[in-house]
Amino acid sequence: MSIDLEDYRPFLEKVTPMVRDTFDASFTEAARVMSPAGVHNYLEGARALCELGRGTDLVISYLEAMPAVANAVGEDVIPDCVTAAMKLSSMVSGQVIALLFATLPIAARRLVDAQL
Repeated sequence: MSIDLEDYRPFLEKVTPMVRDTFDASFTEAARVMSPAGVHNYLEGARALCELGRGTDLVISYLEAMPAVANAVGEDVIPDCVTAAMKLSSMVSGQVIALLFATLPIAARRLVDAQL
């Protein structure tokens, strides 16, 4: 499975320049530590979080944090993290979810187990 960024061009054209810059910076790291399926899940998660309409901070935090999380505990947690964020979005602000994503790499490195 290969990733064609052209499939994500409409998504990238809709986002703000700040999100696009973060995406460009984070994609290389994501491609380095994840399999093509993991990168696909990473990109689909970013698209889903953009469509939530909860602000750019949420998407930026996700894009920055998930490569480190996937490297620490495995890329299988990516869909779980996105699902949890979607569930939380009906209860808390996007800023709270962004803070959650920002702390995930630290927790992943310390716990080293996706189940914890």
